[in-house]
Amino acid sequence: MSKALKALLIIVFVSFLLGSNEFIVLGISSELAHNFNVSANQIGSLTTIYAVIYAIFIVILIPLTSALHNFKRLIWFVVIFASTNILTAISFNYYFFAFSRIASATIVGTINSLVIAFISKVAPEGKETTYLVGVFTGISLASVLGVPCYSFLTGIIGWRILL
Repeated sequence: MSKALKALLIIVFVSFLLGSNEFIVLGISSELAHNFNVSANQIGSLTTIYAVIYAIFIVILIPLTSALHNFKRLIWFVVIFASTNILTAISFNYYFFAFSRIASATIVGTINSLVIAFISKVAPEGKETTYLVGVFTGISLASVLGVPCYSFLTGIIGWRILL
């Protein structure tokens, strides 16, 4: 497998994971509602809150962290992303769960933006558009395949392992 193809697959995979992180709550909302003893509407509203926070923080974090090298920014944001997902997995109540999801939303858009910025560095000349499509392919696959797959897996191994 060529280095360029590996880079493209990584871009699609990362975009899939980030997209899945956003959409998975919809697929397992009834289980989360039961687990936290809240309504499914409360769980569902987190998706709206997630989207709003996602959009706001892209505008804030990109310029705020622009002095850092893109790779360093990416590493920091991935560490934060992993940490917020660990917090989500160990959530002991709805409010802690909501906090961890909102914390995750603050950096996911910025990670996607940085992945897009790296396309010019990793894509072979003339293939930048194909790699950009890879980002949106990963996000689309997350909404079409990620939600049902994660929903199925949640029934088998539980949601805490998947988030």
